[in-house]
Amino acid sequence: MHGRRCASSCSRPSRTRWSPIIEGLKLDKQKAEKLVGIGADWGLKNLETAVAFTEATLTAEAAVQTEADTERDATSQIRLLLGDEGFASYQECQKEFPARTLVDQFNKQLGPFPISAIQRGALARVIEAEPTEVASGLAGDFTVRELVSPGGLDGRFEAQAESNQRILQAAAGFLSPEQVESLRLMQVSNMSAQKGTVLRILRKL
Repeated sequence: MHGRRCASSCSRPSRTRWSPIIEGLKLDKQKAEKLVGIGADWGLKNLETAVAFTEATLTAEAAVQTEADTERDATSQIRLLLGDEGFASYQECQKEFPARTLVDQFNKQLGPFPISAIQRGALARVIEAEPTEVASGLAGDFTVRELVSPGGLDGRFEAQAESNQRILQAAAGFLSPEQVESLRLMQVSNMSAQKGTVLRILRKL
């Protein structure tokens, strides 16, 4: 129900999320703007759903159902816009988004000493080997279900911590010790930022 986090999360929509699809399908400006607009509306509706839950105007069950309805409607719009072949490319982008995002972030963090193309590919494969839901969370995506479920967030962050450790252990085989430490620091920073985002959404900050 909440496996397509690339667009359905409560994170802030970003044009960069859609760039691979826009470029890969060579979408014209009108279609590109429409696609970005659908994604923005999708994210906003989910955020509004989470806020409604915090204000006690929606039950947890109703919030999760609203998220599912929003996903279904947005997905239908995207399929109609892109066609079956384009929609398949969209789904592939969803799978690749976490690894692409995290590898790019890590590369930028290294500044003038970026990792090599071989290292980029190896790190992407390590991240892609993680469960889809967990990898999406590492890239900063949240679902309404996680925000409203009593143990959803605790379970999310526990799974992410375990995933981060697996990624670090695997990365030690192709990154230098200094690069591994830099990756660890990025993971710590991302987790801290995500927890802050959750608290703000739930109005606990």
